[in-house]
Amino acid sequence: MRSCICTASEIYIAVAMMSEYGLQLLNSAKKDCKIKIVVGIDLPTSSYVLRQLKKQFKNNVRYYSTKAIFHPKVYLFKFKDNSIKAIVGSANFTQGGCYNNVELSVKLDNEECLDVKSWFDDIFSNAKLITEDFIQKYREYDEVWHSDKKRHKKMLNAIKKDDEQIQINRSEIIKELILLRESENCKTLEKERQACIDNLLLAVDRVHGFKNFDVNQFLKEKELGHILCFNKTHLIASAKNGSLQKLCKMLWTDKNIATLFDNAKSEFNVYGVGRNIISKLLVMKDKHKFFLWNEPTDHFVKAYGIKFERGISIGTKYAQLCELFQQLCSEVKIPDMAVLDALLYKWDNVHNKKMS
Repeated sequence: MRSCICTASEIYIAVAMMSEYGLQLLNSAKKDCKIKIVVGIDLPTSSYVLRQLKKQFKNNVRYYSTKAIFHPKVYLFKFKDNSIKAIVGSANFTQGGCYNNVELSVKLDNEECLDVKSWFDDIFSNAKLITEDFIQKYREYDEVWHSDKKRHKKMLNAIKKDDEQIQINRSEIIKELILLRESENCKTLEKERQACIDNLLLAVDRVHGFKNFDVNQFLKEKELGHILCFNKTHLIASAKNGSLQKLCKMLWTDKNIATLFDNAKSEFNVYGVGRNIISKLLVMKDKHKFFLWNEPTDHFVKAYGIKFERGISIGTKYAQLCELFQQLCSEVKIPDMAVLDALLYKWDNVHNKKMS
């Protein structure tokens, strides 16, 4: 950019924003160089820069203002040998745009630049002259915008810092899970968990459509989910009146994850059946798709920095977490969600010891 400015005989610039840095670059142009500039005021270009441009380039500098935001970044250079170069991309005429930011621009040569020059001429003819009256009125907006920009930048930096810490925490958690996986015999753990699921499927009488749901046998299999049930009497009553069976049949349908969970907590709600038992039944249905939602997973979700959008249903939360834990299993090479439950239980115990 600088070399083109220094050697060009004609310069045409149309940018959304120009700073004092852009002014300094233009000072390196030849004294007899013909310069035309169109700047935007939406971002905005500061009132100081507008005043300096007006002072230096008179009517050859203008601002573009319509209902639409003026957002181009076009730099066109013509040289004494009549060759033409254009730089078109994302970079504003600022230090950030020219050097500090991550930007992308393409360089065009000669005939490739003709349409760009025609576009610039049209923009320039429709742009407005910069007057002192306009600068005076614009100055207040400029000051407010830059004041807000500082406040917004402070907020954004806080968000970035918080997110950076979350990413560090997540990396550490992933490492901890990998160490746990490596310290365990996952093949053996996978077989043990599958045996547990097989026993549970027998207990709920899956083969016969849950007809003879054995609540006592179901609750004996504590390993999967580590569930403590304080509503055994209500569950037995629900199995006798058939509401528990209706819940199970609904959970074994092909509805999406969020709908299954929401229905289990509303239309098919059974007293004493919370998210832990619902998710346990879903893991029995498909251990690769569903996860066990219990206290250790709550602790993990908090440590992992997961937050939910306000107002979403419990089913939507569960669906989002299913996706997260599927990705986690893939990344850490954990065979399935049943094995993940065992590892998270151990991970939670380790963290509880650290906290105490």
